[in-house]
Amino acid sequence: MKFSKDFYWGGAVAANQCEGAWNVDGRGMTRTDVTTGGTVNTPRMVTFIDKDGNKQKLPNHGFKLPEGAHFAVFDDELYPNHDGIDFYHHYKEDIALLKEMGFKMFRLSISWSRIYPTGEEDKPNQAGLDFYRNVFTELRNAGIEPLVSIWHFDTPLALEEKYGDWLDRKYIALYEKYVTTIFNEYKGLVKYWLTFNEINNTINFLPDNASDEAYQQNNSEMAIGSGQLTGKGLNNNTTTSVKNGNYISEPQTDFIFAIIGEELGFVGCCIIIALLLLVVIQCILIGMRSRDLAGKIICSGVGGLIGFQSFINISVATNMLPNTGVPLPFISYGLTSLVSLYIGIGFVLNVGLQQKKYQ
Repeated sequence: MKFSKDFYWGGAVAANQCEGAWNVDGRGMTRTDVTTGGTVNTPRMVTFIDKDGNKQKLPNHGFKLPEGAHFAVFDDELYPNHDGIDFYHHYKEDIALLKEMGFKMFRLSISWSRIYPTGEEDKPNQAGLDFYRNVFTELRNAGIEPLVSIWHFDTPLALEEKYGDWLDRKYIALYEKYVTTIFNEYKGLVKYWLTFNEINNTINFLPDNASDEAYQQNNSEMAIGSGQLTGKGLNNNTTTSVKNGNYISEPQTDFIFAIIGEELGFVGCCIIIALLLLVVIQCILIGMRSRDLAGKIICSGVGGLIGFQSFINISVATNMLPNTGVPLPFISYGLTSLVSLYIGIGFVLNVGLQQKKYQ
């Protein structure tokens, strides 16, 4: 078996792993700059000053900055990411070695804090922009295609300290500003971009005590959003499918709307909602034309049940309401639900036929 001539052979690094130069040319700090070294038996620790002014450190995994504390670098601790492999000062030699190895593509990341040191500046750090421009130019001169991760765990530490990382929606506008800056700056130099490293890792931003249902709903949102306008197609087998990655719990029942969103997109979701709404409206209209109170109650009850279940199920799948286990009428798998709904529709149709009987 031979690889095609246009196969991209290469490797990958991240800015926080290799660049070093953590406080050079105006770069702001990130979490890795206050994270110590570790061993097999000793976890990496995050260092900070507590509200009483005492030096403290806690394990990096699941770390949350205590109230009133601020991040700090201590002289008696080892921070491996401060140096990395000093790619910042030796990128030309490193890229020459990559060329010698036959690399055709090199995945690297941009340090957000090297472009916007605190994340909230109005203008970017020119030294940071110049550095990455030089790197991308050097790669192109070596015949290597850059594949660039926009965010690889390099949130400016000032933002994390102020807003508590990605749980705050203020990040949206700040991230958009950062992305717009680098897209405009490196247009023509970079063709391939990755928005977030390990996108599924975003579920780790949920609180430590988050329930299983919260993770299910996060994945459901991810699936619906990934379908975009027209979806990925029915029963698609794409590797980017959230469903195919088994990230959706109960895809045939409680979260079937997530599958609709991924496979049929926004258009498909709107069609399903419109059809369910038409069924509800038709039940109500038949009830309004009924000659007796019993018929009106039956029709309004069935229509209300379908509408209520539809609203609850879709709200759960889109993370507007907590997980409840309510199926989507006529679509979710489940014999009891389907039979109950068809019996109810049978009653509604019978009420509609009674009108003609007495005409």
